[in-house]
Amino acid sequence: KRQLGRENRHRQNRDMTGHVHCLVHPGTPTQQQKEVLRWICSPQGGNSSCRGIRPGGHHFHPNTTMHHLEWAMSNYHEMHENDANFGYRSCWFGGVAYLQPPPRNLLFLASSNVTKEPALALSGEYAWNLGHHDNLAPGGSMEYTATAISAVCDRKVKTQFMIQVMAVSSASRIQGEVAFDFEGDGIFDRTEIYHVADLGGGDVSSYTRKSAGMEVVGAAFKDMKNGAVRMRLFNTGEDHCKIFHAIEAAPSYVTIPYFPY
Repeated sequence: KRQLGRENRHRQNRDMTGHVHCLVHPGTPTQQQKEVLRWICSPQGGNSSCRGIRPGGHHFHPNTTMHHLEWAMSNYHEMHENDANFGYRSCWFGGVAYLQPPPRNLLFLASSNVTKEPALALSGEYAWNLGHHDNLAPGGSMEYTATAISAVCDRKVKTQFMIQVMAVSSASRIQGEVAFDFEGDGIFDRTEIYHVADLGGGDVSSYTRKSAGMEVVGAAFKDMKNGAVRMRLFNTGEDHCKIFHAIEAAPSYVTIPYFPY
């Protein structure tokens, strides 16, 4: 079993708190910070003028790389958080950044800073490890769980996910399911079973809701009170595959149709 951490929509946190910041993970090398800042402020990259952190700008002081980068990332996130298929990536930057306060309905694959074990993890407390992966043997499964979730069902949206998978050969196949325990009693009231997807051998591909049909077992959605969400991934093929936490700028994630209380 693996633990799921929680990330929710920036928009909801802004309504609740008034301020959301895109921050630099502690320990990020200064050179890496400079590269991200250069990209955000370039016409070829983030296409942001970054006037606020240039000499004479209102946010130039304190004149440190981290301060300038956090201002630039937060500004970039605010500009792009509502773009189609881009919101979850607008405070990511290859794993350098995380949202504060953290969201609670966007669940990322990551590694625990303490145990180094795989997890779907709360942004500020886990290290994003590009290239880190979990091996999935033929007939095997991986389980990721988030607990202590209290949230209001959003019936306008659906469960979404994008899992980065590398197949060892064309004989690799993957199947996923997302289950919901609405009351935290250990009984999963609703399970969404997604169809098997064939994987191309030797290449990284994205296993998504769009690439797999879905069947539902159990109850309709309702509000969660100290509930849980569980994602299981099954290797239904004849060869190994690897579940990547993140590939370059694309993390593996699950989005659940809920708003936080």
